[in-house]
Amino acid sequence: MSPENENKIIGITISIVFENSSMNRDQSVGNIMTLKKLTIGNTDHIMLSRQWMTNKIINTLVSRFPDDWKPAPLTVAKKVIQYELLKPGEKIKVVGDIINYAELDAFGYMSTAEKKKRKKEQEEEDSDKESNKKNGIQVTLTRKAPVSATKAISLYPWKGDMGFYANHAMVSRYNETSPEEPATPDPYSKEECYSLFKFSVTIDLKMLGEDTWFLPDNVINKLDIPKIEDKYGTVELNKEKKSLKFKLNPETKTKRVLQILDVLKDGLIAHGSGENYGIIPLFIVAAPVKIPIPLFHSIIQVNHETGKIVVEDMLNIIKDNGYIVREGDKPIVYIQSFRKDILDEKDTEALSDYCGYNGFKDYIKDYIENHKK
Repeated sequence: MSPENENKIIGITISIVFENSSMNRDQSVGNIMTLKKLTIGNTDHIMLSRQWMTNKIINTLVSRFPDDWKPAPLTVAKKVIQYELLKPGEKIKVVGDIINYAELDAFGYMSTAEKKKRKKEQEEEDSDKESNKKNGIQVTLTRKAPVSATKAISLYPWKGDMGFYANHAMVSRYNETSPEEPATPDPYSKEECYSLFKFSVTIDLKMLGEDTWFLPDNVINKLDIPKIEDKYGTVELNKEKKSLKFKLNPETKTKRVLQILDVLKDGLIAHGSGENYGIIPLFIVAAPVKIPIPLFHSIIQVNHETGKIVVEDMLNIIKDNGYIVREGDKPIVYIQSFRKDILDEKDTEALSDYCGYNGFKDYIKDYIENHKK
């Protein structure tokens, strides 16, 4: 294997540790608002779902970079909400694609054709002309997410903490108006948690910025190909292969990758149950990798007695794992702690040898823009 292929970057892995109260609630049981939980060994740990965390990344990107991360169009087919990619008509229009919508590029999509219906269902639908117009394209298009996330898992076990609440303030305000029937408080209980969480994101650079649709003849022949400015990317129709290929240019691809890194490092918008803690990293580790997997996720642990992140295993991974890209013998790794008490002083010194955030971004930018294949 040539040195160039040996250090070919296929992905980027980012793991963060943050402090939070669990805001991603589970299904309520009676008047008890429960938390999402996982059992690890013989202890319960709180989790924030992968879908919830992904939505926080998307919402933050849309808020922070509104011109570059416009929300992708949605549609409803048979009461199911999904992304709208193709719009039927005399000409079939492409209304959602990875070049115009970074959300579709980074986080994937599913736009499904309708299943074949039973005779009775078909007769009912035939009477609804509007429904036939809406669902006239029998094409299923899917894209795996190049930017994939894990659940966020609490690093301390849940001890059964519970809070009891009632709407006393509103009841008092209402009763001050001397109503005929005074109101009484509506009590409820909430499972509570405040903990450190670990969370990882992996970016597949090989998948990001490229997408191919395979379409039937009846769609290909009526297709209205979107006009894309060359500065963003290209769209190529191949009638022989019945395919429509989208490809971002390296500069736009780089911009999206760096924007994702920026919001993960700086923090995510996160509200839940009326609380706004945000998701602000206390510790972050990232590296370009030859295989897009979350290398650091499983080894991030906290010493429950000291409250410090255990760094020794992380340093061993950085030293010995062959997936981490290196310059010579030096691994390309970005590590930073944002609160002094999260690491031992000796660990802080051990991590100081690795590159800073700007150097890490420059390395990624240079690689994407100069390795176009």
